[in-house]
Amino acid sequence: MFRKNQKHLQQKFFNPESNMNSTLRGFLKKHWSAYFYENIFLNIDEEVFAPLYSNNMSRPNVPVNILFSLEILKEMHNLTDLQLYENYLLNYAYQRAFGIQDINEYTFCIRTLYNFRATVAKYEYENNVDFFETVFKDHRDIIIKEMGIHTDLQRCDSTQIRANIKRMSRFTLFHKTLSNLLIEIKKYEPNCISKELHSLIETNEDGEYHRLRKHEIEEKLKYLSEQLYIHVTRWKDDKRINATSSYKNAKRLLAEQCIVKQEKVEILTPNEIKSGSMQNPSDPDATYRTKNEEKHFGYVCHSSETCSEKNAFQVITDVVVEKNIVDDSDLLEESLEDLKEETGLETMITDGGYPSEGVRETANKFDVNIVSTNVRGKSPEEGNLNSNDFEYDESGLIESCPMGERPTSQKLKDGDLVANFDFKICANCPLGKDCIALSKNQSRLVVDENRRWLDNREDNYYTPEYQELCNLRPAVEGLMEKLKPMWKNGRTRFRGLKKVRNRMVLRGIGLNFRRYSSWKLIQLYKNLSKSFSKFIFEISCHFRVENHFAFLR
Repeated sequence: MFRKNQKHLQQKFFNPESNMNSTLRGFLKKHWSAYFYENIFLNIDEEVFAPLYSNNMSRPNVPVNILFSLEILKEMHNLTDLQLYENYLLNYAYQRAFGIQDINEYTFCIRTLYNFRATVAKYEYENNVDFFETVFKDHRDIIIKEMGIHTDLQRCDSTQIRANIKRMSRFTLFHKTLSNLLIEIKKYEPNCISKELHSLIETNEDGEYHRLRKHEIEEKLKYLSEQLYIHVTRWKDDKRINATSSYKNAKRLLAEQCIVKQEKVEILTPNEIKSGSMQNPSDPDATYRTKNEEKHFGYVCHSSETCSEKNAFQVITDVVVEKNIVDDSDLLEESLEDLKEETGLETMITDGGYPSEGVRETANKFDVNIVSTNVRGKSPEEGNLNSNDFEYDESGLIESCPMGERPTSQKLKDGDLVANFDFKICANCPLGKDCIALSKNQSRLVVDENRRWLDNREDNYYTPEYQELCNLRPAVEGLMEKLKPMWKNGRTRFRGLKKVRNRMVLRGIGLNFRRYSSWKLIQLYKNLSKSFSKFIFEISCHFRVENHFAFLR
């Protein structure tokens, strides 16, 4: 049964702080736990999580704002679950951050944390909702409103997140996937597993791989693929088995890496396998990608933050996590509408990997200016000619090129222009190496909406205003470094896209809180230092006056 946590709003007459001296109470007023309670804990809307609980009369839930706050602190302080649980029970700072005055009233076993995560992940997956993102946006908007943060100017970047899986060869992948399926089958139909398959279950896939020679591996791989096909086909109509993740992984692996012709299984070559194929059955959402000549197994995190110099500090406005085969431009395109509607975004500063035709169309639709520190593909070079260097008449047709030559033919349809020039003349033109129209075999200029957008950006690239905006982007690298999980060289502790996404959103909440509380603390010490300086000045003046009078006497 769901019940809101209201006890923390009523102060007890006797509480831990009632026995503290003034020094301790003064220290606690400027401790992070005080800011956490006021800025995060009090603003968690527990009603959002009500659908997770039964409507029947039963034992009330452990307070949602406590469970969710624990998740934030886990990511903010990079703790294991045991460390988090111990801090909750024994660390007064944690208890104070949750408004707890008597920990005996709020004790629960560590399994409650696991159940809460599992319930949230299951409900989000089945109902396509995102509790964590809701809390993130609520907290973001509160800080923006309180601090008067300017959100019209923002910057973004992405980083690779390593999945919590080991790299598998094709042999070990087939072996493990088949073994998992056989274990599920054995639960319901133990007599259907042969002795040979029993030994396969009991054999470690890595040990088996290293014992075999190269030609033996190929033979065994063929055997594994055939057994995979046999059992996927045999149990396809059995609801006890075909609903399990092991069966779904086996069916997926068969579809991604094999072709079945007349009930004969043929294994695809490595070049025929797509990068979005399953890498490890322990985390079927993790994908493979090569970026900057580095291999990545896992996910990609895209994030945006404000970057106006008028702000006291910058606020993270968006955190998106997807499979790492999703392109940066697709991530930005997906985020622009929400950022425009929720934060009033006007200008987004990106690197050269983001601008695309889809981004251009979305940016134009929502009136967002995209400032890229580079042009995708080839870097802009000062002096290169583009479509803006040609002369146009009122109808939009080309009158002449930069050297005064007229097109031999041209056509304008639906705003798109195609103009052909004399190739012999253009081939001998002194500006030919810099001209956008001249190629190896022809001289043709195609000007569509995307070309105009790229050329306008290229023309603005060398202006002082554009370069000033570009100079604001490098600082976002620090944000990506902070967002990266701190466990085993950036590897996440969790598996599955939904869970990894939730953890990254929690890190975003924690980083926003750190920036907010740090600024608050700095302001507090500034005020104290000003008061202290004034006190010292008055004392020094007093002594100077006293000494002066003593001299006169």
